[in-house]
Amino acid sequence: MSNFRTAQSVADIQVVINEDQDQSLFVVTNTGGYQWILTTEENQAADHDHAQQAYPQMFLHSETDPDSNNAKWLGLSHNDTNGIIESGAGDIHLIAADNDVRVGDGTAGQVFSLDGVGGGASDIAFR
Repeated sequence: MSNFRTAQSVADIQVVINEDQDQSLFVVTNTGGYQWILTTEENQAADHDHAQQAYPQMFLHSETDPDSNNAKWLGLSHNDTNGIIESGAGDIHLIAADNDVRVGDGTAGQVFSLDGVGGGASDIAFR
């Protein structure tokens, strides 16, 4: 097993490759706020202002400097009960090449057809 740690005495972030279990892990700890923030190189020194998380959470930030607007992010987490996708600002757009977004198990779930987008009352059709 290979293990990469930060130069700090307490590893806040670890990349672990476990060949015995065929998995690679990106590990965040409570000393790092249980969060992984994907940001630009220009914004790496800025405080992205996320509070300590109760569960590991991934934040994907826009290129906007978080010192001017730190709400432009997409969050992905699981709270031991539900998977959560949230946005700090703006809507969440799901874009599918075949115009279907499925909810459920991916086969028998409800299909939301986006074929009528922009056409008034038929913007979303349920099949």
